[in-house]
Amino acid sequence: DVDLVIGPLFNDPLVEVAKWVSGRNSHLVVPIKITNKILLLSEHMSKAYPGSNSQWYYLAGYAKREFPNAIIVGAYGKGKDNFSMSAAKAGFADGGLDSLMMFDVTNGAVKLNEFVKGQSKKVVVLDMNSDKKLSASVSSALTGLDINIIGGDSYASDDKLKSDSK
Repeated sequence: DVDLVIGPLFNDPLVEVAKWVSGRNSHLVVPIKITNKILLLSEHMSKAYPGSNSQWYYLAGYAKREFPNAIIVGAYGKGKDNFSMSAAKAGFADGGLDSLMMFDVTNGAVKLNEFVKGQSKKVVVLDMNSDKKLSASVSSALTGLDINIIGGDSYASDDKLKSDSK
């Protein structure tokens, strides 16, 4: 008698759950980032995953609320992540907050590193990079620094940053 299934939260069991739902005339909502092709598995299936613009709009406000005494900055890849950067700025401003400083890390994160090193207050970095290489560059640049990092699809390396920083 299940009408609605939300999940699974991992890709692996998705095919099996989709078949199970279809056989029971139930509906499956997939709450994880996944290709739209997955919807072809069942006519009783939909996705409910926010786009990156929505994520960054709310994550920027979350960062300011969660770390009220910190300096919040963003790291993004020019071109591919421009919309995420704009959404984060809007979310930060809509909360009645100061402007959000952004660092384009397309050609490296040296400026971000120098900025963080020059601060006496805690720095929180919004890693908006959708590219693994750019995220790796950000985590390398921030290794050993007292920061917190917030990322949507962040690929920030766990072996370079302390686990309580991410």
